Amino acid sequence: RTTGNDVIPSETPVTPAVSVFDTTTRRPVRSIDLSNQPGGLMMIGPVELIPTPQVPDGLAIDPKRGRVLVTNAHAGGITVFDINAKRVTPRNLTPLPYSHPMGAVANPVTGRFYVGLNGTGKVAVFDSGSGRLVGDIPNLHKASFVDIDVPRNRLYVGNADYEAKFGHIFIVCATGKSAAEMLALLEARMPNDPKAEVMVAAEEQNKITRIRLKKLVA
Repeated sequence: RTTGNDVIPSETPVTPAVSVFDTTTRRPVRSIDLSNQPGGLMMIGPVELIPTPQVPDGLAIDPKRGRVLVTNAHAGGITVFDINAKRVTPRNLTPLPYSHPMGAVANPVTGRFYVGLNGTGKVAVFDSGSGRLVGDIPNLHKASFVDIDVPRNRLYVGNADYEAKFGHIFIVCATGKSAAEMLALLEARMPNDPKAEVMVAAEEQNKITRIRLKKLVA
């Protein structure tokens, strides 16, 4: 549980954490405890309504500086910490109400993290070393998934092209998916026929609604 009385009670409370795996054996080697952070509010439509813990969704790593950033989409927070940390503290958290942070990517050359803020239409820019918000790229529509081409100094932000074609935002159940996976799904669904795509989007929305309702009644 997070600190205080800021989450809905549950018989099986979520324990926010990042698990670290050995890519050769595919076995976990350790975990980083993210539970010691104030909770946030999950948005239902445009309203922040449901108290929820800071459970990580997107993740990016700056290996040069040994820093990790995670986005806590439903709770509206971003956490930056040392790659060798065993646990985080409230000081590692930057709350961004109404922002619904999703995908994240690191530029190890400049020491910057970029985070798609779906709720506020921006890409937030964080300093890797300090873990602090240092700027943003504004006036984007439902910025969701990001990736970077470091040699060409290009940042790719997913969602605008999708909406121009289909007339609605890209909807995907982000639980358990990395930013790269969600960006790949966006690209894979772009060739769809609009009638077929609306059915895919509806099923993804159903998944999201079921997760939110489960948290609400748990």
